[in-house]
Amino acid sequence: RVQVPVESYRPRLAFSSSSCQLGYPDRCSCREPDRSRGQNSLQRFGAICKSSLTLSHRATRMTKATKKEMARYSTCAFYWVFSIASGIMGPTFGGCAVLPVDSGTDQPGQIAPAHGALETMPWSNVPPGGQKAADVPQFVAITSDDNFGDEAVYQPVGGLKGYLDLMQGWKNPASRRDAATFDESSVRGTFFLTTLYMDPRWNASNDLPSWKAAFAAGHEVANHTYAHHNGGSWVLGMERNPANTEVFPVDADNCCGARDWTIAQWKAEIKKANDMLLGERGVGATQADLVGHRAPFLAYNDALFRGLAELDYQYDSSIPNCFAKGEDGTRCAWPYTLDEGSQDADTMTARFGWAKVGKHPGLWEVGPTTFFVPDDSLAARYAFKIGLRKRIATAMNHNRVVGADGRSTKGRFHYPTVFDPITGAFSGLDYSLLMDAKVAPAEMLAILKYTLDQHLAGNRAPFVLCTHAFLYAFDDQIPNDSGELNNPDTPTLAIRNARWAALEAFMRYAHGRPEVRMVSVGDIVAYMKRYAINRPVTEAAGLR
Repeated sequence: RVQVPVESYRPRLAFSSSSCQLGYPDRCSCREPDRSRGQNSLQRFGAICKSSLTLSHRATRMTKATKKEMARYSTCAFYWVFSIASGIMGPTFGGCAVLPVDSGTDQPGQIAPAHGALETMPWSNVPPGGQKAADVPQFVAITSDDNFGDEAVYQPVGGLKGYLDLMQGWKNPASRRDAATFDESSVRGTFFLTTLYMDPRWNASNDLPSWKAAFAAGHEVANHTYAHHNGGSWVLGMERNPANTEVFPVDADNCCGARDWTIAQWKAEIKKANDMLLGERGVGATQADLVGHRAPFLAYNDALFRGLAELDYQYDSSIPNCFAKGEDGTRCAWPYTLDEGSQDADTMTARFGWAKVGKHPGLWEVGPTTFFVPDDSLAARYAFKIGLRKRIATAMNHNRVVGADGRSTKGRFHYPTVFDPITGAFSGLDYSLLMDAKVAPAEMLAILKYTLDQHLAGNRAPFVLCTHAFLYAFDDQIPNDSGELNNPDTPTLAIRNARWAALEAFMRYAHGRPEVRMVSVGDIVAYMKRYAINRPVTEAAGLR
């Protein structure tokens, strides 16, 4: 049984075929009806019925199946209202009572695992619900993975605290004054936490205070596993990290060797991280707060998604989008459920040999956004030196990595970094840009701005930016020590400052656009759930 506030219900956006959904799978509870709630429920359902008819009239761009669902919903809703008025039923619909509850938070987008029904949202590169691109917000989710480098002892410059300080007090635009599109809401990010960094064997000074501060400030925290191992099947081609061996001396291949985990292994790793984040010993989260996951290195296999579904996670954020040939960033996929697998994963399998993904009904995929490197004709507009794509291709060709077949391969980056020099498509991780392609911070800014502008000019698919806070953290308190195991990725304060200036400039650029709503990944899922078609678990079970 899952309950969330009915105050955040937006009837004009919701429709459903399931008798227990009322437009949201997590907005009703199957329990005995409480007749004392009848009057409020009657008023609320009057609004729902009216909105259902309005949606039906506006559904000319929707599929016949969707129109049928909406017509059925309107009919059932009218019968429900009539039944209450006649005293035949309590305020129930299909045996479920609508229960207004207090979630204890005023933050939008707090979602919890759905029970009794599964959302269905097919892969699509058009906005949900038949909307035009001009009528939907441009969501931008600032996310950060790992999140070490904020030790309380060393007090480094920047890191996760830099994100919190920058976004403190930021509000989304109020152009529509519509809470359903997060107008005037507080800006939120998502921090995918690797809980190894709570382990004193690794990090005696602990990053936990910054994590607690992020959660207390209203940002989303999500799961990035316990030990940041490669649970996928691809060899990363990365050098061994002696620090890992010191912590895990029996771990022969430490972080980066391909483990190709089973469902049980994925579940154990994710659950360990999950449990460490709960309560006061963690970040203060409840289980309802922990709904999202991203695989370390984006190294997924099919077992991962089955494990997430069995753990009742709502979404994954590991499958890159927009790598089909000819893409330019204007028609990337909107979030979808894995009922029929993943068209994005199919593209990565066909082009680069990444793992195949099967059917996992009800599990949402909100992948990290693929970057697009602008061509030379845009050098003046985005303030970069001509030849940016060529420089990245040269860096790629100078790499020599070990491929999945065990042979040394020249001409590609370390997994998961991939680059299409024809379209400019590039893996959507700041680490890939800065460390693999070795772009300058100003060039990273140009790429981020151009990618966002392409989304705005196209279908406005959400921009999920994958960053790493430790690339923007530096400790200058101890000579020749960056604060986190002599982190070689941020060797000087000058490098840290240049990188942060670029990332801050992009965040301000996005925040300044009236179409943009800076939200968490969980918020994006909550928005998409308004348009999902819901069906009982028993109906979808055959696809698992």
